[in-house]
Amino acid sequence: MTLVKDRPRAARNRSLTGQVIALLVFVGASWLILLAAMPSPSGDPVLRTTSPGSTELVKSPDHVLLTFDRPVPAGLATVRILDPDGSQVVFERPVHPDGRADTISVPMPKERHEGTYAVAWTLPSDRLEPLGGSFTFDVFSTIEPLGVPQIETTHDLTVTIVYTTARVAAIVAMLLLAGAVVFARVIARSESSAVRRLIKYAWWVLFAGTGLALLSFGPYAAWSPLSGAFDPRLLSGAVESEGGGVLLARLYVLAPCTLGLAQLMSMPPAETAAERWVRGGTVLGCVAALFATWTDLPVHVVLLTAGACALAAVFFGFFSLGRKLRAVKAAGMSVLAALIAAGGVLLVTVQSGQTTTPAAIRDQVAPTRLAFDTGSVDLVLIPAAEGQALHLDADVSMLGTNGAARDDVAVTAVLTREGRSVPMPLSHEGTGYLAGSATVPEHGTWELALTLRAGDGGTQTLTQPIDVR
Repeated sequence: MTLVKDRPRAARNRSLTGQVIALLVFVGASWLILLAAMPSPSGDPVLRTTSPGSTELVKSPDHVLLTFDRPVPAGLATVRILDPDGSQVVFERPVHPDGRADTISVPMPKERHEGTYAVAWTLPSDRLEPLGGSFTFDVFSTIEPLGVPQIETTHDLTVTIVYTTARVAAIVAMLLLAGAVVFARVIARSESSAVRRLIKYAWWVLFAGTGLALLSFGPYAAWSPLSGAFDPRLLSGAVESEGGGVLLARLYVLAPCTLGLAQLMSMPPAETAAERWVRGGTVLGCVAALFATWTDLPVHVVLLTAGACALAAVFFGFFSLGRKLRAVKAAGMSVLAALIAAGGVLLVTVQSGQTTTPAAIRDQVAPTRLAFDTGSVDLVLIPAAEGQALHLDADVSMLGTNGAARDDVAVTAVLTREGRSVPMPLSHEGTGYLAGSATVPEHGTWELALTLRAGDGGTQTLTQPIDVR
């Protein structure tokens, strides 16, 4: 008799062990894919050099190049150029020349006029606010331009509604999906066709909402109409960007989560506490990986996961009270649906209200070009952060006579004012690219002196006044 009793128990133990191994694989895969696919926060890009250079006199360039201090999504950038007559000559989106992720390029028109060309550019910041600037260059001679290019920075109403609705639908579906799975395979002791349908519909809404948000992200981030959703350059820019990369990562993470979900739903309802713990841990592990694509703050991930558990408890109340309380269940479901709908409408309304006025562009000063005997320097002075008014950051780009980056010149930098000097150490950040910072003791006009030492021993010093306020 003892052997007969032990056989079912041993079989259950073997089954539980297999479940644990299989489900842990899905959780581990979800987190590994998340860590591999999630883009790292990079901050806002800084324009460090242009070709042609700001106010530079050139013959006749074929392209206008803008190089930043980090990779930028070319497809989400906008570059406008006015010729000396005030006519716009660039209408297409930039590209990365020669695969250089930190540089964007637009072609000059085949017919070029003598005089000054005005250039304006914008990129979405990490908060999807417009970041941009402007500069001029001269072709053959200086003839003042008739204006500065204007770039539209108002979100299209249709794009805003589609993008925001897709995001709201995805997060609501994610919560419902997680709560329903926890209820169906951790709490409930019997099958429910209604819960199975809810899981199925929530998964499709989550998948479709994330996909639609990714498609509409490009037009939203680049202040374009919805018709650009299938523009290859906009779509490529969306994938390159941090915000679009997060949406793509969610789709990647959804794959192992879906396989784990299918595995769970193929199992009968849990009978033992051990099975409930294993299944609950699996669901929460996969769900937390999905929620991590919404926020990089652990406390927010915990709160969202706790919200999914709370929904599971709500489902338990709805589906477990019996026939006598059907009216209560219907009323409770109606209230829940109304709250979800109200939240979605509120978010769409708030986002839609932002389309009535253009967003202010956060201007960046164009790099200052300083010429020397065998090349030039593009100098960028980065405004100090609030509360650090006496702190200066500088980017230095060394260029040859052909405009290409060069690494054969040693550079030192010193800030001077009224007999006092403050060294600014420069570190090598890339080919021909150096960056440094310094803190000065007082406000006023300081002079930045860049001493260049060539390989043949030749030395030259370039100076630039800096107003520290």
